[in-house]
Amino acid sequence: MNPDALLLKALDDALRAGDDADAALARVGLVPWLDSRRPEQARALAGADLTPDPEAPHDCTPVQGAAAVLYWGLAAGSDKAAPIAGLVWPLTGGPARLLRALVMPP
Repeated sequence: MNPDALLLKALDDALRAGDDADAALARVGLVPWLDSRRPEQARALAGADLTPDPEAPHDCTPVQGAAAVLYWGLAAGSDKAAPIAGLVWPLTGGPARLLRALVMPP
């Protein structure tokens, strides 16, 4: 399996297991590009321009107002956008949702 497929499998496993953010981090085993529980990264997320990934347009979960957001970079980025995959935990509680998006440059 390629690294992207391994990441997506780990995220799917975390969703199926109902992992919280700490358990999902442990399951993935990689340092995320962004962990919104860290104040400086929450500020970065607030200013990020995320657009739906054409590879998975239905998985562009809204991140504003989330309790926690973790995401990792995927391969095949360009100078115009960086594809990401991660998880979003809603502020209202409940299970995480998958996030697939493109981070647009400022």
